Order: sequence, then structure tokens, then C-alpha cells
Amino acid sequence: MCHDSGMSGPAQRYLIYGLQAARESTDPRAQLLAVGILADMARQMRWLGQPDTAVRMLDLALNQLPVDRSYFNTVRAILTSQRAWALAYHGRKSFPEVESALRLSFELHVQADNEDRLGIDSLHLMHLRPSDDVVEAELSATASCAYLVLARRDRHFGRKAEEAALVPLRRHGASFGRADVLSQIRLASVRFIGDEPEQACDDGEGALALLSNVTSTMVRARMRDLLADSEPHRALPRVNDLRRGIQAAWQ
Repeated sequence: MCHDSGMSGPAQRYLIYGLQAARESTDPRAQLLAVGILADMARQMRWLGQPDTAVRMLDLALNQLPVDRSYFNTVRAILTSQRAWALAYHGRKSFPEVESALRLSFELHVQADNEDRLGIDSLHLMHLRPSDDVVEAELSATASCAYLVLARRDRHFGRKAEEAALVPLRRHGASFGRADVLSQIRLASVRFIGDEPEQACDDGEGALALLSNVTSTMVRARMRDLLADSEPHRALPRVNDLRRGIQAAWQ
């Protein structure tokens, strides 16, 4: 909660307190709780511009899991996809490792059964109750984040980012709030990078329409990224209107 409210200092302290308590606990569930806390710490490090530290945190989290690969494959899938996202900040040279990690995350997801997926609920690695479709959407969303990081440095990765970003938005059922907004923003960013400003405006306007019930520092930051991605097209009237709409939404 502190992290998503922009309170990175308190968030870090609470995570450290939680990790220390988990490591000192004799409760058999404490080891898995430590995995979830390490994953949260990795997410915060990536957010703070320290992707290498995030990778180390995720490696520590993965090493906390039992050696028996018959269990916790959904947890491994989520952590491995997050690792790919952090690795992407090294640019084009990281692509083989990013691609390998993303491929492994989906393979682990396929190996997991429903009992395995439900086991992730107690770790709070996802904002939604996990099911086959929800986990696939989560992995695809993370893949789109990784490819978008690469695409901002090399637009050839834009197509992969777009394909991955569309998967969460094709889910059936009720809206999932912030997750939908973030997916819509990513799609708009990808299409601006890919020189599709009209389509990007459609997506950006869709994101603005979803903002009314969402207050999040993370969403605010992604909207700032969208402003930067739209900058090369700001001379187009519709793009300029979208940019004004984004700025007005956060005043």
C-alpha cells in the first residue's frame, strides 16, 4: 500500500521488517511468506531504477522455493516473468535472456494445476484470485512490460510488446480496475512507439475513461511515460488533445 501510494521509504522499511520476521519464524508457512516479500522488494527496486538489485532479489526468492519442481510452478512462473522484466533494462543485448525467461515462465504455467495456482493466493503475488486465465493474463502483462522496455530503445520489439499487451485486455468478465488501466496505457505507449498515433489515441482515450475509479502512483507514473512516448506525435491535433486530457486527469 505504501509503495503504490508513492511512499517508497516506509514501504521498504515494512518489507524489511516483514522479511526479518518471516526468517525468524518457526511457522512452516514462513518460508513461502519470505518468497512473497522478496518479490515485493524486487518490484520496488525495479520501480526505483535498480533492476540489477531486483534480479538479485528475485533470484533469492526463487532459491527459497522447495527443490521439488512438482509444486509451486505458478509461483516460479510469476517470479521468472518478473525477472525477465528487470533484465530488459539492459537493452537489446539482454533480449536472449529476457526471451528465455519469458518462455520458461509460460512453460511453468502450463505445468501447474489448479491446486498449484490457488497456492499462490497466500503469497499476494497477484492482485486477483488466480485461475488459469488470470495467471496467463498476468504473465502476458509482465511480458508486455519487458518488451516495452526494450522497444523504447529499439522499436523492433514493439510488435512483441503489442501482442503481449493485448492478451490481458481480451480477458472475459468484469473489469479488474488498475490492471486494465495499466494494460491500456501500455498498449497506447507501444503504438506511439510503433508510429500508430491514431490507434494509440484510441487506446489512450480508453485508459482515460477507466481512470475515474483508480488512484495510484503507479498509474500516474505510467501516464507520465505515455506523455513521453506521445511526444514525437504532439503536432497532431488528436494527440495534443490526448496529452491535455492526461495532464488534466492528474491536476
